Order: sequence, then C-alpha cells, then structure tokens
Amino acid sequence: MLIFAVPDGVFCISMALLSAFVIESVFKKLTACIDSFFALSACLLIIFTVFVAAAFNVMARIENPTEPFAKQLDFANQTRAFFHSPAKPNMTEAELLAFNEESGPYFSLELGKKFQNAKGRFSLSNEYWEGKYYGSFEGDGNKNILIIGNSISRDVFYGLLGEWKDVYKRLTLYFVNTVVPFQNVPGSDTPKHDFLGFLDQFEHPIDILIVRNTYYTLKPDYIQGPMYKEMQNFYSKLDKYAAEAVIMDSAEMTSKLDMAKYKKIVASKQSPDVFNLSYEELRKSKQMLNQVISSVKCQKCIQVDLTRAFCDHLVDTCYVVKPSGLLLFRNFVHASYLGCLHIGRHLRDELQLRRLI
Repeated sequence: MLIFAVPDGVFCISMALLSAFVIESVFKKLTACIDSFFALSACLLIIFTVFVAAAFNVMARIENPTEPFAKQLDFANQTRAFFHSPAKPNMTEAELLAFNEESGPYFSLELGKKFQNAKGRFSLSNEYWEGKYYGSFEGDGNKNILIIGNSISRDVFYGLLGEWKDVYKRLTLYFVNTVVPFQNVPGSDTPKHDFLGFLDQFEHPIDILIVRNTYYTLKPDYIQGPMYKEMQNFYSKLDKYAAEAVIMDSAEMTSKLDMAKYKKIVASKQSPDVFNLSYEELRKSKQMLNQVISSVKCQKCIQVDLTRAFCDHLVDTCYVVKPSGLLLFRNFVHASYLGCLHIGRHLRDELQLRRLI
C-alpha cells in the first residue's frame, strides 16, 4: 500500500489535472488539423511510432532476462554484499546458477585488468619473467605484504585486496602457474622456478611474506622422500626477506566440483550439498602432507590452515557450497570470489590473534 502525505496528494492531483488539460488541448489541435483520411492515417502512424520508440527504450533499460544474472550487476560489489550479509540471497534458482557461473569469467577477465592497472609491473610482457604474474597495489595501512606461490595464491590476494586496505601499505602478488615454490627439478638441487631470485630482485620492503601453493600434484613417493628436505631448504632462506613473518599454508582443500556437474545437479533439483566434504575425512586425507609441512622450521614461519575458512568442525562439514546455495569454489581447487573473501577473513583473524596486524 502507498501512503502519501497531504502535500504529496495535492501535488499529484494538481499534476493529473494539468496533464489532462494539456492532453485535451493537444487532441483539440490535432482534430482541427485532420481533414482527410490520409491526415488521420499519418497522425495515427506518428503516435504509434512514438509509443513503439518509448516502449523499446524502456525495455532496453530493463535487465535482459536472458543474460546471466551476474552480468546485470557489479559482480564484485554484489559478492561483497553477500559476504557481509548472512541473509540468504533474494534470487531465483536460475539467477543463483548464473551468479555462481560468473565467478570463472570474473577471474579470467578481472585478473588481467587489475594487473595491467597495477602500480608495479605486469610481467607477462617482461622478457626475463615472461609468463609470470606480478603486480603491486597500495592501501591505507602500514604493512608491506608479498604473496608468492602458484595459481591458488590468487585466492589469498583477492581475499586481501579490497578487505585489507586498512592493513597493507603495499600488497603484491607474484605467482607462477602449476609450480610448487620449494620443489626442485627431479634428481637435482635446482628449483623448478627461481622464486628466491625474484625475492632478491624485489624492489620493496616486505613485512609479511605469504607462501601459498597446491600440494595435490605431489606424488606419495615425493612426499615421503625429498619433500621435507627441499621444503626445509626453501623456507629456511625466507627469514631474511620478511621483517616480521613468513606465513605458510597447510595442504589445500580439494573437491569434486566442476561447473558441468553442478549445473546438472541444480537442473535435476538435487541439493548441491553433495559437493561438501567431511571435515574429519578431509583432515585424514591431508594428514601425511600436513605432517611434513608442520615439521618444517624457520624462525619467522607461522603455519596457517586456510581450509578452516570453509570448515565447521562442529557439524563435520567443509563447505564447497554454502547453505544459501552460493559456491565458495569455482572448480575443484580454486576458490570463488566469495571463497576468497572468506580466506581473507580467516587469515585476518589468525594474524590478529598473533598480533601481527
């Protein structure tokens, strides 16, 4: 029900009377001009054209129902709104599906845009670091933070970029796809990629160095064999680069999520909760890896389990899909933008607990 105040009601009545007077005057003038069938036809054609043009203009401004829901809005701001509000999104199933699907294109398009606009270098075009991603961003805080690793280090970066501006003075990401930073070329002492060489050349101070990489590609014989030695050798050299702390992640959370399966499940009216994992089973599956990671020592190293950003041990669940239907991952290992924000929040809590920020 619409309720008008008295001044509003008077204004509406006045405008209605004025509009009626104007329309009556226009039609009187038109009637005086119409003296033949041809003139009448021309007048009706003009009126019809005006109405069609007006309708087309209005429809063009209405959200196209055939376009993905997320493309009709600012995807990043909408995601942040979902992150900060515990309420279930007011979306239809089709809109929710389109929104969840948009996370992939958002990353593939937004990544290059952010790095090209970065205040550091965009090293895809750099001859020496060809094929590597590197960019620095300024915030309002006092911490210089550098994130290194492979593609999942982006999840930390996106979780910090907007939500940690009060913390970082400079936030930098450097990653190399598929490369585990500490892993050597098999049978040698040469690393697969010279991350330490990058750190030697890095032109900004580092207060907090965050290392995040995938472990799922490592074979059991490597984990039980040279992994500890290579990892210890790498991390023991990081102390000199970070003034305050070196953050090392535990083994990452992997699932069976892929968007094709997700779409089929949603289309068949099944619950996407089938993608969620048991917290206890996940811990057991990562136990061998985490034992090796935990045994690595360096003076400034702090191990943080970022999978806890998605897990609730009280209900024995690690969420790939939130109860609201929003995806926290965009594939089997990479977080959605919403998942990245959860990682950022968990890391903030962990570092505040240790009084690092």
